[in-house]
Amino acid sequence: MFVLISLLYICILFLNRAFILADMAAFELLKERNQLSLFDFFYGSQYFITPIWLTWKFSVTALTLWMGCFMFGYRVTYSALWKWVMCCEILFIIPELIKFFWFFIIPGDPDYNDILAFYPLSLLSLFNYEHVPERLHYPLKSINIFELGYWILLVIGVFFLSGKKLKNATYIVLSSYLLFFLCWLIFYGLAFR
Repeated sequence: MFVLISLLYICILFLNRAFILADMAAFELLKERNQLSLFDFFYGSQYFITPIWLTWKFSVTALTLWMGCFMFGYRVTYSALWKWVMCCEILFIIPELIKFFWFFIIPGDPDYNDILAFYPLSLLSLFNYEHVPERLHYPLKSINIFELGYWILLVIGVFFLSGKKLKNATYIVLSSYLLFFLCWLIFYGLAFR
C-alpha cells in the first residue's frame, strides 16, 4: 500500500510537470534560455523526497494518535495506527487529481502562483489568494473538506482499533491529532514572514 500511494503521488508530480508546468509561458522562456535546469533539479528531487515525506507524515500522525490512545488508557498498537493512517492518505490523492485536471482542462496560461495557491474545497479557495497574506496561504489551504474527511476516517480507525465507544474515539482524535494539527497551522502562520 505504501508503494502504491508513493507511486500515485509521483505520477501526479510527473503529470503536473509534463502537462501543466511545461506549457506555461514562463517555463517555455526559461527552456529557450537553457535556464530551466535548476528548477528541474528541485522539482525532480520531489520524486525521491515523496516516500520520505510520506513516511514522516504517517509516523508523526500515528505517534500523535498513539499518544492520544495512551492518554485515554487504550491499548492500540503503533503499527496498527500507522497502517490505518497510511490507508487514510488515499483521500488526499483526490484533491491532487482535481488540481491536475483543473489546470489541464481549463484553457489559458496559469501563473505559477495560481498553481501553488490552488487547493480545491479549501478556505483559501473562498478568497482571492492575492489579497491574503502569503503566510496564511498554507494554513488556509490545509483547512479543507478533505482534511475534515481525514479526521472522520481517523476517528473511525481509532474506534475500530480500540474497540471502544465512538465518542471516546472522537475525543482521542480531537485531543491528539486535531490539536497537534491546529498548533502546527498557528505556528506556521506566526513564524512565516
